[in-house]
Amino acid sequence: MILQLLSKAAKLSLAAVLLPLLGCGSSGTTGSGSGIVPGPAPHGGQMFALPGDKGFVEILTDYERIGARKKPGSQSQIVVYFLSPDQTSALSPAPTSVTATIITPEEGEATTVTLKPQPASDKDPLSAGRFVSDLGKFDYDEIRGELTITLDGDTIKQSFSFR
Repeated sequence: MILQLLSKAAKLSLAAVLLPLLGCGSSGTTGSGSGIVPGPAPHGGQMFALPGDKGFVEILTDYERIGARKKPGSQSQIVVYFLSPDQTSALSPAPTSVTATIITPEEGEATTVTLKPQPASDKDPLSAGRFVSDLGKFDYDEIRGELTITLDGDTIKQSFSFR
């Protein structure tokens, strides 16, 4: 009823105010994690807080490279960084187990991959907390799934969705 009474200009103004509040397609998180952390993540991925203020997790897709450039026709991998609560160093102790169950847009089926510790560089203080999957096909417009992390004897499940 109220929307019928508003002029077209008033409806557009209302939409301009409300639409930014809805977000831009990145879904929220569920499970026992604490939710997406707003703002830029150190490596450009999606970051969320671990429960109990233990630290943070950043998840992203990375590619085979030639130097700093993406290798043409390259495969990709899921990369997860575990950060300390102040986000200036790797989480210590590191998780003892990390898996990602990924739902691919093509098949719509879940695939579980194991991520293994693999520091990238001595220049990145967060590199010691880097876990990677084997190379595969993870280059999609959107990847969604669930991380399962074993940390300090506790199992943490965290849903994710990123572009």
